[in-house]
Amino acid sequence: MGLLLRLGFRILANAGGLWIAAQYIPGFHLSGTIYDILLLGAILWLFNTFLKPILTFFLGPLIILTLGLMTVAINAGMLYLLDIYSPHLSIDGVLALLLATLVMTVANLISDLLT
Repeated sequence: MGLLLRLGFRILANAGGLWIAAQYIPGFHLSGTIYDILLLGAILWLFNTFLKPILTFFLGPLIILTLGLMTVAINAGMLYLLDIYSPHLSIDGVLALLLATLVMTVANLISDLLT
């Protein structure tokens, strides 16, 4: 699969995960057009590509001590950053954040398996 096709697929997977989370998780709200949601997916892809490896490197010992549970906290932190900087996303409460993190983790897992 070509590089641009993989990039587009991962952005679509992120946008789809955000849309699914907004449909089924109370307290997780998306607004705006489809282009805004795709832009959020692209920003989340950037976070996953550049920020997540740095955080994983520095928090590696904590990830090992918590048997991988810290990776969920890293993913939740990236979604929270997206919530802070985007006017099109609103997450109300920790439970909505954790459930959306699980949805996004599954979306990224499926994306990784298919590309």
